[in-house]
Amino acid sequence: MTKMYGRAILLLYAACCLLPGCNKHSIAVPGAEDRGFCQIKTMYMHMPGRIEIADFYYDHQGKPTRVTVTTTDASYQVQNTPYYFRYDQQGRLHDFIITSKPDPGNPLPYHEDIIGWHRYGYPDAVTVLDTVYFYLGWYADSCREPGVLASPGAYYTHQLDYKGRIVETKVGGYTYTYSYNPLGDKAGFTYDHQPGIYRTNKVWQFVFNDFSTHNILGPTPPGVGKIVAYNYFGLPAVLSEHENDEGSRVNRLNMVGDTLRIKYFCDEGTHTDKDALR
Repeated sequence: MTKMYGRAILLLYAACCLLPGCNKHSIAVPGAEDRGFCQIKTMYMHMPGRIEIADFYYDHQGKPTRVTVTTTDASYQVQNTPYYFRYDQQGRLHDFIITSKPDPGNPLPYHEDIIGWHRYGYPDAVTVLDTVYFYLGWYADSCREPGVLASPGAYYTHQLDYKGRIVETKVGGYTYTYSYNPLGDKAGFTYDHQPGIYRTNKVWQFVFNDFSTHNILGPTPPGVGKIVAYNYFGLPAVLSEHENDEGSRVNRLNMVGDTLRIKYFCDEGTHTDKDALR
């Protein structure tokens, strides 16, 4: 009886981590409570001869709806929307759609060559089924699967703990497990003492599988980058490639460059907002 009761409490707590009404999708950043929530507003990725600007869009509940990227270099400028998010009637993430960048020589509106489509299911409150399909064709901001199915897909099963964090993933006969230290950081890395960038939204935490309280300092996985500046509230504001790891450029949202600058909605009126980020 005690075990059944404990299981019921675990399921209820995990459900509250995923469903609207129990918790908001955005997470309060210490010191910024009076400003609402520090959602990511814009990312600026620099590399020699090119700049990429990612603009983030949210609904009235703070759930991400899309990310639009504008790429500019000496010969062209093209805009596309590489990330779309769709939700079910309960407010849970239902579709995470990743599109390729259009050919700069043929930047047709809504033209996307390859679409990776994550479809999520929730058989119970601590299990998430993630089925990934790949399509060839066009995506025009609708919920209808476009184009031609290019592969049967991959199948992931995620198990969550009582805080809604992924602790186990099964895919293709392999099982990957994750644990967290008492501070809430994923084991196996060292961290700073500042709020983790993905803590700004529960959706980012889930799709990037990064539920850590703080930011990784080392050993840094490829593309994570080195934090060289924080904003007024301690969130990462500037990241650069590691000098001692040639070729290890910053890679976020498939934007690759030497320097990544991040602006948050809560930056308004602070010294970070006054800095020239572009």
